[in-house]
Amino acid sequence: MDTLTGISEDFSNKVVIVTGGSSGIGYAIADQFSRRNVNVIIADVSKPAHLPDKATFIKTDVTNWASQLELFQKAVELYKRIDIVCANAGVGEDKEAFQDKVDEHGVPLEPRWNTIQVNLVGVCISTKLAIHVLKQHGGGKIILTTSLSGYDASGLPTYAASKHGVVGLMRGLRDHLPPLGITINCLAPGFTDTNILPSEETVQSLKDAGINVQSADIVALAALYYASKDGVNGEAFAIINGKYFEMEVGLSQAFRGILGGATSNSERKRQGGRAHEVVDKLFRVDL
Repeated sequence: MDTLTGISEDFSNKVVIVTGGSSGIGYAIADQFSRRNVNVIIADVSKPAHLPDKATFIKTDVTNWASQLELFQKAVELYKRIDIVCANAGVGEDKEAFQDKVDEHGVPLEPRWNTIQVNLVGVCISTKLAIHVLKQHGGGKIILTTSLSGYDASGLPTYAASKHGVVGLMRGLRDHLPPLGITINCLAPGFTDTNILPSEETVQSLKDAGINVQSADIVALAALYYASKDGVNGEAFAIINGKYFEMEVGLSQAFRGILGGATSNSERKRQGGRAHEVVDKLFRVDL
């Protein structure tokens, strides 16, 4: 779809945490929320150049449990509740991760797994803490930023793995959260003008090749859409060329076609019955 309808223009002083909110998509999300009467908490390693109205900055290392725990505790101290959590913090590919580097004895050197730590472990921590707080306050919304690379091959191994992991996290939790009054959805943007693209020259080269590089505000509107919808859960918008494509329903239908007569967990859920009950009990987690 070209536009999203039903986005609230006034969130009535709700409280949102945006990780990675000092730049790029995170800043756009924070800014768009602040324009709609939301108390915004920006969590990042550095303060944004300009703090949006109704925004508070809390320095946070998303890869560190204690740092994120302190973030959520401070947010509750400030506003007595949290309504929306946008687990958005992310970094690009560490291109040395799979380079075959060895020491002087020819023994492989351990790489840094920073992309996995920020993009996946950080999102897992944010999501776990969000569930803990939201269920104490009657529910809320969790919005995860993955990427089109979470659905499509990108040639970037740790980045793609981390973003596929975020999609898997959403899928693994989406059946567990509605009884707690919580929804969880994903944003999966394609090429977007953020600092994950390494330079203005990179952006221009993409444009010269006929590839649209969309603004971060286009992606931010999808976050506002999910924050506005009480009944939307377990979905993901691929956001490409400024347009929005819901991924999960179509993929579920395609999955059934690929498997033919074989039965997946999703298909058992759709059909219901004894088989679904047994598998659901096997895979259910306590939240």
